[in-house]
Amino acid sequence: CSRFPCPLAEGVGKTVREAGRAFKESDCSTQMFSIVQKIYLEVASSTELFSCSLLDEDDVAAASTTLHDGLADTSTFTAAGFFLGADVVSGTTYKGGKSAYSRSMLGLGYPLYGRTDSTSSDLSTTETTDAYMDMFFDQFLEDFYGHFGYSATDSPMTKEYVIGKVKLYFASRILANEELNNLVNTDLTLALGSIIFTFLY
Repeated sequence: CSRFPCPLAEGVGKTVREAGRAFKESDCSTQMFSIVQKIYLEVASSTELFSCSLLDEDDVAAASTTLHDGLADTSTFTAAGFFLGADVVSGTTYKGGKSAYSRSMLGLGYPLYGRTDSTSSDLSTTETTDAYMDMFFDQFLEDFYGHFGYSATDSPMTKEYVIGKVKLYFASRILANEELNNLVNTDLTLALGSIIFTFLY
């Protein structure tokens, strides 16, 4: 479903700033590569999508079946295969059954302030990356890790993220960079501590 942060619909950022109002979930554009939104939009209304109301189990099962059936058709194999794990395919052949995995690719916090779109060049420079981190990502990390009881200093990429019966695996260049910085800073702290201890000893 849709929850902040999200990619904004075209022109919404300017409209919101000019109106001086707070952002609403209906200001979000569709996450085209989100399996959750894909299912919501297939079996529910946009109102249910933005409210994150629980979907009927039979509707979800039907949407899952339709998605898996797409693996059996060469014209829809790639599109369906993006959302599903490789455990139900062999090469380009659907082996049958239901995948134990699903995949989504989410755009968070786009477009950057002052931008009109979310092109890949947005994060291509140090300046825009730093602005993104300062304006959005630090808070996102704090909220995201905090939801699972972790902090940004816990090497959170080595932790497990479980919601109910669902285990979350995630990858992000910025998250990986933050993790690397945490590890380097920890090692430097230990090295400095060792030097000071040796000097005092």
